[in-house]
Amino acid sequence: MSGRRLAALVRDRCADADLAHDVDVVGQVLPFKVSGHVIDHLVDWKSAPDDPLYRLLFPHRDMIDPAHFRAVERALGDPAELRAAVAAVRRDLNPHPGEQLTMNIPRLDEGGEGGAVEGVQHKYAQTALVFPRHGQTCHSYCSYCFRWAQFVGDPGLRIADDGPRRVTDYLRHHPEVSDVLFTGGDPLVMRTDLLEPYVDALLRPGLEHITTVRIGTKALSFHPARLVSDPDAAPLLRLLDRIVRAGRHVAVMVHVSHPRELEPDLTRLAVAALRATGAELRSQAPVVRHVNDDPGVWRTPGAPNSPSASTRTTCSSSGTPGRGATSACRSSARTRSTGTRRRSSRGSGAPRAVLSCRRPRAR
Repeated sequence: MSGRRLAALVRDRCADADLAHDVDVVGQVLPFKVSGHVIDHLVDWKSAPDDPLYRLLFPHRDMIDPAHFRAVERALGDPAELRAAVAAVRRDLNPHPGEQLTMNIPRLDEGGEGGAVEGVQHKYAQTALVFPRHGQTCHSYCSYCFRWAQFVGDPGLRIADDGPRRVTDYLRHHPEVSDVLFTGGDPLVMRTDLLEPYVDALLRPGLEHITTVRIGTKALSFHPARLVSDPDAAPLLRLLDRIVRAGRHVAVMVHVSHPRELEPDLTRLAVAALRATGAELRSQAPVVRHVNDDPGVWRTPGAPNSPSASTRTTCSSSGTPGRGATSACRSSARTRSTGTRRRSSRGSGAPRAVLSCRRPRAR
């Protein structure tokens, strides 16, 4: 659900016309959508808009400058004026900070004069980020997302590849790359038959230096059926199993921002399904105002970076311009299942996630 349907949902669930109006205005500028799982199982509607999952996933007026809010609000009745106002605000939000569209896009030849390898970022020597063209959307959009420009329908702002061939051509000439991170967007919005050619290409002779395949996804939190009951779940799990059996390390970057994301029974089944393939689950998240900036959230047993998980955080001063979120620290961890069980809010037990620290990795 996205667009003005999102405002209608808030008006219906919260009985607050002003709150719905804010959603409508901010949602004209920044892309938002939510899955049925989010609506039915994650957001506590009785506590909205103060509920942390609501704040994580729904537009709020403090996400944009008050002057920008007023400009868009005034233009709501005139489609042409609205398009102009929204475009002006988006330009001010610096959609690709750090020259992301030029500085980190590699070229096929060492001299830099060959064709750009579209849909790839090579920021760090050992890691190449790949943006599969069919995976440049998400099941739900997080309020802190620094890649919001991927989702506004402007081809000039979008990073996406044209298939695996040029990606693998580039990787063959860069033996220093050991990790390939499929990112977006969310690669798990893709059907498995669309993701599989990328995997097949990485497993061919000549790319043995690629030892780790990482997938950045929020499917575990926002659409766990993708890993359990979806008709395409079994083919996806078989694909992950095949990568592991080929001797590659598979890391699923689950980006859990609040422990409640892990509570639904379906999510726990999805965790078990992923781990059964031999994949390792890792989580990293920013500290976000109104969502997880209370230390008690991180002390929740089983939460990413809780003391019971014996982890540490790595802090930075980077934020997320234009999204109204305060990002100060992130944790990077791997998840393993133990025999310990705890009660969920619904009283059911499930294996508790225990996190051990890994150094921060690129998203």
